Amino acid sequence: MLFQLSSAFGQDSLFTKAILDESTEPYYVLVTVVNDSTKTNQTVCTEAPFLLGAIHLEQNIPYSDSGSKVVQSIALSNSRRIFHFKHGIAINNIPVNYDSRRLAEVRTILASFSEKELREQLSKTDSKLHTIYNNYTWTLYKSYRDATAHVLLEKGISVRLGCRAGYLVSD
Repeated sequence: MLFQLSSAFGQDSLFTKAILDESTEPYYVLVTVVNDSTKTNQTVCTEAPFLLGAIHLEQNIPYSDSGSKVVQSIALSNSRRIFHFKHGIAINNIPVNYDSRRLAEVRTILASFSEKELREQLSKTDSKLHTIYNNYTWTLYKSYRDATAHVLLEKGISVRLGCRAGYLVSD
């Protein structure tokens, strides 16, 4: 069963902002990736440039200014946020650093926080939210960080990857 993102969570505006942003602090997006070769699907949180790169690779669209605009248009026209890929190179361009167990763990940790509290936590790098992923070596760090981004997006909170330190930041 595919997980559909609801515009009630503000996903449309978050997704648009993420896709159009071209900074070195990329936004995360929640999308469902369908592997047409294996007939499997997974809702994942990934950095927007990885999704755009996968579309470039899947449809063999050149990495140029005009090609990038076409890819952004393709992504934005997909209102259901369900992306089909059949080429392994495209699917591999969307890394998934966490599993369902890790995602459930982070959902449990963040369940007691209100949206306001989560936004406040994001602004303080020493907060409980950041300690979810800060106390690990690189592989676990990425896993917990990306699972945290997934949960924040589910709650309608836009997050991006901090350019220098690689931690999550908000607008």
